[in-house]
Amino acid sequence: MSWKDNLLPASYNGVPFKVDEVETVQSRRTAIHEYPRPKDIAFESNTSPYPYVEDLGKGPTIFHIIGFVIMDADSDWNYFEARDALRNELDKPGPGRLIHPSYGERAVSLINEVSIKEEFTKSGGMATFRMEFVEVSRSTGIIVTRIDPAVEYTQIYEDTYVDISKQTFEENYQTMVEVPTETKTLPVVPDVVKSTSLSDILHMYRFAWRIVQTNPRNFVQQMISIFVFDIRRYMNIAPTTVNTAASVAGAIDSIISEIPNLTPLEYKPIPPNVTSLILLSYFGDEDTTSPGYTYGSKLDSLPNDDSVVTTKQTENRIAFTDLVKSMALIYAGKSMLTATYASYEDMAITRDLYSNRVESILETTTNDELYSMLDDMHSLVITGLVQLGASLKHYVNIAIPAGISTTLTLAYDKYEDIDREEEIIDSNITITHPGFLPGGESIRILEE
Repeated sequence: MSWKDNLLPASYNGVPFKVDEVETVQSRRTAIHEYPRPKDIAFESNTSPYPYVEDLGKGPTIFHIIGFVIMDADSDWNYFEARDALRNELDKPGPGRLIHPSYGERAVSLINEVSIKEEFTKSGGMATFRMEFVEVSRSTGIIVTRIDPAVEYTQIYEDTYVDISKQTFEENYQTMVEVPTETKTLPVVPDVVKSTSLSDILHMYRFAWRIVQTNPRNFVQQMISIFVFDIRRYMNIAPTTVNTAASVAGAIDSIISEIPNLTPLEYKPIPPNVTSLILLSYFGDEDTTSPGYTYGSKLDSLPNDDSVVTTKQTENRIAFTDLVKSMALIYAGKSMLTATYASYEDMAITRDLYSNRVESILETTTNDELYSMLDDMHSLVITGLVQLGASLKHYVNIAIPAGISTTLTLAYDKYEDIDREEEIIDSNITITHPGFLPGGESIRILEE
């Protein structure tokens, strides 16, 4: 995943535009006092060759943005409408809502003039806007609406991605096989085709079972018991489930959709729901070095021939494994956006694990529908995580202060909260004993 995946679509008051360049200017307001014999505050001396600088608080944050609208498919090959829509919003008085590509949503006021340069031939038709905004207080009357990425994602995946995955599967999974005879071609349902599908779905149930149960301390035990009970129930009806594509898709969705709802005991640092679902996306992998191999990702071998029956077995298996992979990553996205993260860094570790898995599938899949769906979903999840990350704290490195010898006293010294002692211990594998902290050594803690 590149840094460009983290950028947000820019807009002003809901009118979108593309961004070429952004410059941010921020400062501190100060007053410089020069005296005949100014006091050197740093060394508490009575004389100093330096003036005294008084800090008067944070200065304005100014965004210089070069944005543009261009003639393309998004503008129906006519950029004039997009140009006029942005001009109209920039003409309105008062503050507005700016979606900054990397800082997210900000309340701003337009300052100075806006320069609009239009090119009709060189770039095929475009208008470039040079805009200058100053960030303003939320108390000015504008309400900056924060999009809840979890809610937005839930609505989209329920309405779109799950349906796409099921529809693609149903188009490719069939138990009927056209078998030619001496007189005509007859559609039949060979037992061997249904048997392969039954074997695969039972493998998937056992695969999910092992993943969730491998570390039972990751989830509340009662939740695991309910999950296993449901798997057993689906295993009992599996012989009839494989009769139709719709019933197979429904059964897989029912099982995988439970994993985000399992109650985690802890997040260190990756949410166990996400780990479980990403492992599940390795279903069907035969590589012995695969993360899923030890959980039973390898499926039974199929005959090595070109018969119509073997061809159908292979087609059904590919459709089935693609369904499991896509469903696992769809619900992994939901888990990521509804998880609790201790820090921005923990979220970034989870994000990268997810992105690397999605990108590896995109590089190898030959299923165009799966590729398009995963690529679109990946962009949506990363956009949601960018918004989520803006509210998360970062880790900072500090030297253990003199006089602080235990994690308990450090928690009180930094946060005035002794309950955060465990957080400090969990963040530093170098702390071998909470009652002995060597002074001056560097450790990491969450910013205050």
